Amino acid sequence: MLNSIPGRKIVYSFSMPSLGALEAIAQRKAGDVSAWVCDGGPFLDLVRCTWNLFEHEYKIQSKILRGLYTGISYVLFGAGAEADVERCAKSLPLDFPILSIRGEKDPLVPPAAIDAVFAYAGRANVERLYFIDGGHLDGLKSFPTEYSAKLAQFIRAHSRPVRIGV
Repeated sequence: MLNSIPGRKIVYSFSMPSLGALEAIAQRKAGDVSAWVCDGGPFLDLVRCTWNLFEHEYKIQSKILRGLYTGISYVLFGAGAEADVERCAKSLPLDFPILSIRGEKDPLVPPAAIDAVFAYAGRANVERLYFIDGGHLDGLKSFPTEYSAKLAQFIRAHSRPVRIGV
């Protein structure tokens, strides 16, 4: 996708796919990526967060069944991902701007699981937008004024207007 959009761009990712966004930005050394907005991710502790998904989102009551789904999901979608996080995060350029949006009451992805990724990104400039009563990916819906204001400020600071047809 990033190759199909010419020029500099801002990547906006959500939840677990943010791990893929991190890897894509790292692979291209952020050469054409001017900033990154990530909401509800990226995160480590994939097994715990997947367990939380099946418990809170899909409401699987049986711990045995939840454990089975968690294990299968991890093997299919998460195995190996955690090993690349440190390498990718450390390769982000100096002062690379990141806006990390998270809810303090997120039942799926605790903020500590997100912070575990950004602990490796010491060279990056990570701004954190916390919603004290926020859940998973509900910032825009539940806190539209604060979310929109911070997002607009961040995007304005890290983008340039594009002139079309001049």
